[in-house]
Amino acid sequence: MTYLKLSGITRRYGKVNAVAGCSLAIDEGELVSFLGPSGCGKTTTLRIIAGFERADQGEVHLAGERIDDVPANRRNIGMVFQSYALFPNMTVAENVGFGLRVARMPPAQRSARIGEMLELVQLGGYERRYPTQLSGGQQQRVALARALALRPRLLLLDEPLSALDAQIRVALRQEIRALQRRFGITTIYVTHDQEEALSLSDRIVVMHRGHVEQIGTPEEIYHRPATRFVASFVGTLNLLDARVIDPSQGVVQLGDQPLALGAPLAHPAGAAVVLALRPEALAFDDGLAPDVPRLTGRVVTTEFLGTLLRVTLRIAGQACCVDVLNRPGLAVPAPDSLVTLSFAATAATVLAADAPAH
Repeated sequence: MTYLKLSGITRRYGKVNAVAGCSLAIDEGELVSFLGPSGCGKTTTLRIIAGFERADQGEVHLAGERIDDVPANRRNIGMVFQSYALFPNMTVAENVGFGLRVARMPPAQRSARIGEMLELVQLGGYERRYPTQLSGGQQQRVALARALALRPRLLLLDEPLSALDAQIRVALRQEIRALQRRFGITTIYVTHDQEEALSLSDRIVVMHRGHVEQIGTPEEIYHRPATRFVASFVGTLNLLDARVIDPSQGVVQLGDQPLALGAPLAHPAGAAVVLALRPEALAFDDGLAPDVPRLTGRVVTTEFLGTLLRVTLRIAGQACCVDVLNRPGLAVPAPDSLVTLSFAATAATVLAADAPAH
């Protein structure tokens, strides 16, 4: 059931469309990430939902109610900022309880709620400390506890982990997901970090220059990008220029190498297309599967990435990466050697080469 609905949201700054006709329906209890580079419109959209900014066009509905004219302080929406936004002159307990005090919750009930929230974010016993006495991760936990204390109808998180180091980010995003599931609270998470979005989300909204490029599950966004921008932004991906030879049979040609992809194509014969292939979907040909597509290229470099080895080849004058799981005794092709790659036809996505970029 749709819980939050955005219909044609547009926000302009002068002649620039920060958000251009954003429409989206989010179900109750979903965690949806807005993913995109800086300036793509994700934070502006979040601020419109929160009531900190007003859209020039469009409507926002929450739980069946249109809230465009409802002031931010009456929307009962919790928000966690990148900068923590804690009151430095207040203790941890006072920060968590600030909204409860404004809402005139009785002191005994307020104290119990503060204790409950701090236990949930693993900060029991920190009530009397001040923000300057906490680490960055602890401060963000306090901000999260404060947002959840009022039992908001909707939780908004604006790049809440970007100021933290990698190890703390991984731990905190797992805690955020666990808390979100425990409360069943509908949540929007803004990030430019692909790994965060892929690991946290029920669905991802990929944005670029104010436009929604694609909405889908992490698996759909990763394995079936709808546009060239999504393909290039999410994860590492090979984008190889090709041309359609036989659309009914799914045959394309890369340089002088034909590839039968096994399914009809929506592009006409002769059309320029882009073949999108994840590095991990490619394998050095073992000769055991005669019917899979194959590409031949020349090895350029090999990179050691810990659990992976990344081999870069030139195929029809284009760079193509292959990721191989590292293991003792792994045989790696030598630079300048000619090798053949194979892949499952279903691993390839064919995109229009001239798809418009927003």
